Amino acid sequence: MLTGVFSTSSGAFGQILLYSLCYLLFWSVIYYLILQGGESILSNTLKMVGAWVVLAFILPAVVLQWISMEKPANLMTELIDAKRDKQQELFDLPDSIVRAKMITLFPEIPESPAAQDSTKIDGAYSDTYSALVNELMKESIAPIEADNETKNGLVRNSYWVSPITFFQNRFNAIAQTHYDDYQHYRNEIQLMIDKQIRHMVLDTWNDTEVDKQKYLDYHTSLKIDE
Repeated sequence: MLTGVFSTSSGAFGQILLYSLCYLLFWSVIYYLILQGGESILSNTLKMVGAWVVLAFILPAVVLQWISMEKPANLMTELIDAKRDKQQELFDLPDSIVRAKMITLFPEIPESPAAQDSTKIDGAYSDTYSALVNELMKESIAPIEADNETKNGLVRNSYWVSPITFFQNRFNAIAQTHYDDYQHYRNEIQLMIDKQIRHMVLDTWNDTEVDKQKYLDYHTSLKIDE
């Protein structure tokens, strides 16, 4: 009530409250069944503690270990190789191959003013190399993201074994701190990078002069925050 959550995030608050009640009901049912078959306060207490340890620690740990064996941690060597070796290999490619790759990405290049000017064409290719590097990095990240998605699928399939994991992930999703939320954030960043590079490449090849108004246009179109 003091934070104003009802006016800013009433829907999320309602979902968290609902899942909290379901979570409490889940434990209440377990404890009720233990009490129904219990013989003494001590045995009931030990059974309750045992149920909590199994459900809250042992089963999630077993599931995590199983997933780690099915899909070992990705050391991201592809990303490291792309940053260190493949990027250099890209720079060492013949000019004809590099130019073909650039034209594939940006079909507008051959008809641009810089492409028609022999004194500017080499400098334009040099200034827009970063577009190829960006594509190279995206190709290297794709297998890593695919591995992560496979692991997330295994986690979702384990909810019936580890219900605590289900509740934890639901709370994370509602609070927007779930893996999918971070993935969405990374995707937004990559889209902005792609958009920025496209602006840079096309303006370079179109020999666009960047004055105050053009800079303000960049500021608006790229949604750069102050």
